[in-house]
Amino acid sequence: MASREEVEQEVEFRRCKANVFYFLETYWHISTPGASPLFELREPQRIALETWESGENTISLKARQIGWSTLSAAYAFWIAFFHPDQTIVMLSRTENFAKKLLQMSKYGYARIPDWMKERGPAVEKQNLLELNFQNGSSIESMASRENAARGITASLIIADEWAFFNDPAEAWTAIYPATEVGGQIIGISTANGFGNWFHKFYNSAKAGTNNFKAMFFPWNSIPSRDEAWYLQRTKDMEPWQLSQEYPATDEEAFIASGNPAFDTDMLKSRIEILPPAFEGILAEGDDGVATLVRVPEPNLKVWEKPQGGMLYVVGADVATGAEDGDYSTATVIKANTGQVVAVFRERIVPEDFSDYLARLALWYNTALLAPERNTHGLVVVRRLTYDLKYPNLYM
Repeated sequence: MASREEVEQEVEFRRCKANVFYFLETYWHISTPGASPLFELREPQRIALETWESGENTISLKARQIGWSTLSAAYAFWIAFFHPDQTIVMLSRTENFAKKLLQMSKYGYARIPDWMKERGPAVEKQNLLELNFQNGSSIESMASRENAARGITASLIIADEWAFFNDPAEAWTAIYPATEVGGQIIGISTANGFGNWFHKFYNSAKAGTNNFKAMFFPWNSIPSRDEAWYLQRTKDMEPWQLSQEYPATDEEAFIASGNPAFDTDMLKSRIEILPPAFEGILAEGDDGVATLVRVPEPNLKVWEKPQGGMLYVVGADVATGAEDGDYSTATVIKANTGQVVAVFRERIVPEDFSDYLARLALWYNTALLAPERNTHGLVVVRRLTYDLKYPNLYM
């Protein structure tokens, strides 16, 4: 017959299995300089953990040193220890970072009570990059590389500092198939510049056009970080470094990180973006005259309609039109002021984009039209020149 202590321990074990928050705050110790305190979850960490536990694929953009690697290592352990037959892969920038990430899991495991270790699955294999349990669950930590996670069917993949992988896009092509059978992906990173794969993927998640949930956690996700703390950092870091490591918004994180050529604070102080006067499409009427039409899914924003006698310029960036690809865009500029008066944005095949560009440029007083002419842009240039015979192409 089980003793009272054994019954209480069994109840406690089951409570820990059912509630990751309770387990971490009651039994999980983390390493801090000169101490080993219990994991006291901050509100942003609770929000992230709650989302992870729901099973959603997530991509988190975050400030530096707010405890996300610690949190993900603890979450990985909780899954492996309390749930059988789980394959967890943690990807890091380098092997050294991979070792440190797994060490966080090992550190917490070493400090849970002995009775919990005895009640739970025994360690079957342990080295610098692996922690395997006899319940069939394992945690493998590895450096990101071309073949990382290939050939593995994982229940959870954690990509730590994803934007800083040698090739984040290639890592994605390996990660995604590994979780196709009911697996989960948790992406975590600080920003690493604007316009790269991680930036585009995060924005797609934010817009709801991929299967990930985007989350952003700013520099003040730690309560002790106040304005005085932030001001102190400004004395020791370049503005772009501060925005990369300790952003206040996700826009700042991407635009100002990566050592941009222009002073982003100066640009923001000079730019005021007003809401457009119109959002919809530019359709061709029965009489052949273009007309603005409001629709549920607009592709054109207009701040100012064409003015008689005014000269306009239209620049265009051409994409393939693929459903999961980049957008084709066009910008209409009033020549005498440099003011942007209209912006087009849609996933549209180059041939149809040519027709839309001609209609848009004609509407703006037969504007000087300058589409990109490399790769897919060549299709647009040829159609505008030979088929549509647009009369005011930039040469």
